[in-house]
Amino acid sequence: MFRAAGADDPDIRLDPSPEDVDSIRLRSLFRYWDALPRGTRLPLTRAIDAVEIGPALGIVMLLETGPDPYEFRYRLYGSEIALVSNLEMTGKTTGEIPAPEIRPFFQATYAAAVRSGAPILCHHRPPPAYGMTCWSRLILPCEDGSGRIDRLLVGNEPAFPKLVGRTPWPYA
Repeated sequence: MFRAAGADDPDIRLDPSPEDVDSIRLRSLFRYWDALPRGTRLPLTRAIDAVEIGPALGIVMLLETGPDPYEFRYRLYGSEIALVSNLEMTGKTTGEIPAPEIRPFFQATYAAAVRSGAPILCHHRPPPAYGMTCWSRLILPCEDGSGRIDRLLVGNEPAFPKLVGRTPWPYA
């Protein structure tokens, strides 16, 4: 899918440790999530406090799960993500992502985090037409207290190319 759109294959890691995360901000988000009070197996959604997220707040997305395993609603779309991507998704669904070439990637990685109940770390570079650099995304599942994953706490940071071993796309 990525190659067909002129981009490199993404790098995806299931169940990374905080030490596997190169970004200081994403690592701090990971540690914040890991320290949250737990439900039956995962951190509780209701324990998330934006004030406590700290330096990662502008790169945080909070997605709500629904009956369709591949459809998620953005309850929060970080201000820095919106600024860099020139896109505001708060209140919208993953089905409304205006990049049909890579929309299934986002939906599949979010669905994988729900299905596995484990964090996922991704590095990807959008197709050149989007004029952006690489992105590092950390997907952290949260539960409602009964074991049901009801939210994904996601950090999404424009990556420094050296972190993913790639040259960034030039800005348009």
